[in-house]
Amino acid sequence: MFEVAVVEISSYMMEIPHKSFCPAVAVILNLTPHHLERHKTMENYAEMKCRVFAKMKYGKLAMLPSRDQYLEAAFRKYAHNCNVAWIGDLPGVKILGDKESSGFEMLIEPLRLHRCVSP
Repeated sequence: MFEVAVVEISSYMMEIPHKSFCPAVAVILNLTPHHLERHKTMENYAEMKCRVFAKMKYGKLAMLPSRDQYLEAAFRKYAHNCNVAWIGDLPGVKILGDKESSGFEMLIEPLRLHRCVSP
């Protein structure tokens, strides 16, 4: 039995209601126009991604990029119970990305770099 599971979910997966999926922490790394053929608008795409926050129990942590108008609006619609950390407002957190991958890196312990990159 695992105490922690780290999973990557797509916005496509959020279209299907999941009764048992209630993350303790959910992170949205970015919002780019890659899936507009499916979601049609950036507003729709942001809302689909932010549905993950609606499943979170009181006091759990949501992390998403600051200063993104679409994600901020969608977050307010779906996240009623969780705490939020806006990435970009966190000292030491650096967003990484290009058209091939995205991720973030941050110092968790002095002199020890941790990196998360999604291809």
